[in-house]
Amino acid sequence: MSQIIAADISASGGFLLIEPGTPIAEAVRAVPQFDKWRSVGADALVTGGVTPAPNGRWKVEFRLWDVATGLLLVTQQYFVGLEEARPVPHLISAAIVEHLGR
Repeated sequence: MSQIIAADISASGGFLLIEPGTPIAEAVRAVPQFDKWRSVGADALVTGGVTPAPNGRWKVEFRLWDVATGLLLVTQQYFVGLEEARPVPHLISAAIVEHLGR
């Protein structure tokens, strides 16, 4: 999912993505270490994950953070079966692009 989200955001223009290999790891529910993200030039940060949910479904969640202020801008979660998961990364990337206004 992360590759699809990154591709969608890149294709929208106006974004420079920091490579996923950047040696800063964040847990989806943790407050990020914003000083480390500022040091690599990030303006915004997306954290997220996919975890099993009841009834054979999956919980897909993400959070969009403003790195400069440390504010949580958007948080969303989706509960989907595998057959319903295809549009989720596109919904996430659209929410990110829309909220950042680029």
